[in-house]
Amino acid sequence: MSIPTLPARLNPALTGRDAIIDALSRFLISLDTADEALFTSSIAETASLTINGDTTSGLGDILKLRFSLIGGLDTTHHATNLRINISEDGKTAQAVGTLLSQHYRSGEGMAGPGKESMLLGNLIGVEFVKDEDEGEGEFWRIQSFVLQSNWAEGVWDVLKA
Repeated sequence: MSIPTLPARLNPALTGRDAIIDALSRFLISLDTADEALFTSSIAETASLTINGDTTSGLGDILKLRFSLIGGLDTTHHATNLRINISEDGKTAQAVGTLLSQHYRSGEGMAGPGKESMLLGNLIGVEFVKDEDEGEGEFWRIQSFVLQSNWAEGVWDVLKA
């Protein structure tokens, strides 16, 4: 039995914090499964992604410079301790939390002991925007994603293209 691929829009339609968490979940799961369509569903066209002070802007550049690198690795990303604030008008939201991310070179995640890896403990700040054109329920996308690593264990070269 394989792990199912779920659509970007879940049934029944999500609302509130659940819909916002789903945008972050789509983003992280897409990295771990190299699912470009799911990744694209999670990011606004004008989004920015800042990793340890290095910013990439616009969906096209984010796909080319970030998704293509991380999506090609054997990874898992675990976000927790999420706190979410929805704006008064209900059109934007912000979240903070922690993110644990494990990275192996492609094909080496299950290769056994001794393979080089990089484990990172991170703080994240995410700004979301509600996509008003997506039909029933609420559908959110990441407008800004900021990650600051607090600690690292392993080999940095694993994260290089």
